[in-house]
Amino acid sequence: MPYPQARITSDEWQQYFSEVSSKHAASRREFPAEHLVVFEDRATYTAYAFTQPGHAAYPSWITRHVLRDNAGVKVRQIGYFAGDEESFAKLFEAYQQLNGQMLEDFEIQSREGRK
Repeated sequence: MPYPQARITSDEWQQYFSEVSSKHAASRREFPAEHLVVFEDRATYTAYAFTQPGHAAYPSWITRHVLRDNAGVKVRQIGYFAGDEESFAKLFEAYQQLNGQMLEDFEIQSREGRK
């Protein structure tokens, strides 16, 4: 949680993008059609998705952290935006839906593995 509030400045977005970019450069994946750049920290099971120019929610980012414990698997998600709040809210919801699908797929795989 690098900032106390979801609304940030463009400079804060750029600063965090630069920090994550340099720390996780080897994992960088670009999705030009979606105007996204994604970085992963495999050691902590964390993914960072940054919007790029052309995305309705630019500048913003979503961080997703996968947690696994005795109770199962969870995804903790947080996001920040310096652009349009409504577009950011749509992006945030889209990632929450992806989280739900990922958890559902994981549960199916776990059940099939126990058979």
